[in-house]
Amino acid sequence: MAFLGDSLTSGWRLSEDEAWPARLGQALGERGRPIRVINAGVSGDTSAGGLRRIDWLLRMPVAVLVLELGANDMLR
Repeated sequence: MAFLGDSLTSGWRLSEDEAWPARLGQALGERGRPIRVINAGVSGDTSAGGLRRIDWLLRMPVAVLVLELGANDMLR
């Protein structure tokens, strides 16, 4: 499961295991659904930045992609 997003996804000011993608992965694992989590969140990223970065992410075997972008677009 890959997560592409901005600071909300990256977990700005949090440790890697405190960011919501890691927490979701932990919760699924505890419920017998272990998954590999790829956190591709970048603080300050915009939709244009996500579009530039998505190709490398999709070169990996990704069954589920969670996209969380737009907040920084609105701020600009």
